[in-house]
Amino acid sequence: MRTLIAALTIALLPVAAHAQSNPSLSTSLGQRSGYHSYREMKPKHQKEMDDELFRMKDKSYKDALKSIPDSKKESDPWKDAR
Repeated sequence: MRTLIAALTIALLPVAAHAQSNPSLSTSLGQRSGYHSYREMKPKHQKEMDDELFRMKDKSYKDALKSIPDSKKESDPWKDAR
């Protein structure tokens, strides 16, 4: 039974890999496969909105990092035990 399961697993691995990268679909649409093709399919105003959202998130992240206080330079948890 183990050999049957192992054989099926090995036989189905290429199928899963092929399903993840289907070149016939991307070439039939005349686009490259991958992340960039999704971004290229968006309308121009959507790209601008995404860029603005990224800038806003980046700015809020940097502001949040600035609000974190600096840690103490020397922290010795064993100070009282010595």
